[in-house]
Amino acid sequence: MLRQVEVPDEAIHAAVASAQKHGFINYFGLQRFGTSVTPTHRIGLALLQGDLRGAVDLVLDPQEYEPPAVIAAKKHFKEHKDAQAALDMMPWNSSVAETSLLKGLCTSGPNDFLTAFSAIPRNLRNMYAHSYQSLVWNEMVTTRLATLGMQAVEGDLVIKEDAAQADASMVDESVVEGEPGAAPEALTEEEMFKKRRDIVPHLVTAEEATEGTYSIHDVVLPLPGTEVLFPSHQIGSLFKARLEEDGVLDHVLNGHKIKEFSLTGGYRSLVVLPGEMECQLLRYTEVNQDLTRTDLEVMGGKPPHHVMQQEGPLKAVRLTFSLPSSTYATMCLRELMKTSTSASFHHTKVEIQEKKEEEKKEEEKKEAEKLEDEKTGEKRKRDETEDEKPTQVEVEKPFAEE
Repeated sequence: MLRQVEVPDEAIHAAVASAQKHGFINYFGLQRFGTSVTPTHRIGLALLQGDLRGAVDLVLDPQEYEPPAVIAAKKHFKEHKDAQAALDMMPWNSSVAETSLLKGLCTSGPNDFLTAFSAIPRNLRNMYAHSYQSLVWNEMVTTRLATLGMQAVEGDLVIKEDAAQADASMVDESVVEGEPGAAPEALTEEEMFKKRRDIVPHLVTAEEATEGTYSIHDVVLPLPGTEVLFPSHQIGSLFKARLEEDGVLDHVLNGHKIKEFSLTGGYRSLVVLPGEMECQLLRYTEVNQDLTRTDLEVMGGKPPHHVMQQEGPLKAVRLTFSLPSSTYATMCLRELMKTSTSASFHHTKVEIQEKKEEEKKEEEKKEAEKLEDEKTGEKRKRDETEDEKPTQVEVEKPFAEE
């Protein structure tokens, strides 16, 4: 549900039609990189570089948005390196990664960073290196489309249907179980290895590129790792140059000395077509007005919103569509809206709208008071005019004149 939509209806329908026909760039969503000042890909890069102490310090780096007690605990660790004291200061409902890491440091000792890091649940540990992998992929897909366009060209990689037997995103090793925003069909490590082992991407030939044998929707880019091939055109070289720049080329392509931080890689579609996309325009009155029915309301027979209200100053768009596994709905919405999908951006937008409504109500109140004052003034003026009129006294005629 997209609220407070301010573009014409025609533009909305045109955007939906474009997404249905052309799809959207299959970027990893913003939630992939965390919401803190220290993004998860920086922690992942430190791990891949073998800088375990740096990774620990990044995880436990105080963030200004955190509760005061958490900031105090992290600052204490930063200054004194006393994991037990910092752990005792942490609230009971603190982040799992930070508290697990502090517990690990208490158990393993202040300098055994690998053992301490292993105390973080495995799905969270995997997220860090995969986040870096995803960042590099996002950068490369932007470069690929900007330099080579929206068509399959010689040297591109494609996954043939008879090899993949599914969308290429199904062999994306970087899916993190439980991650918000992505389709939830995360595979087990054994299933992922089998799929990756069976997938051999095809390099598009010059003849195939000329004849248009493949479209941009068939093209994939590798998530860098030990088990993948790279495009034979300049993007393959740029991938390796990017990894070399960060000092992790050997660790990524040949395997990390710490097995857990080795990335086998995978393949991910450049552009994805959403399935069964439909949109419905709704009108409403209040910013926080409920526009969807709960299951209980549906069972109780409550009519849909568009039946109950056809007019209103605010517009919303209800969208329904399906996506392949590991594809982010937020990236599809970003393509439709041509704007940021970050939570902070939309929170700010809502705050601005609420402020406008408050100002409007205040203006209406002042206008009503002004009208009331004018009415009161006019009444007072009429009363004063009536008071100024001479009083006519009826004089009785003398009896003699009757």
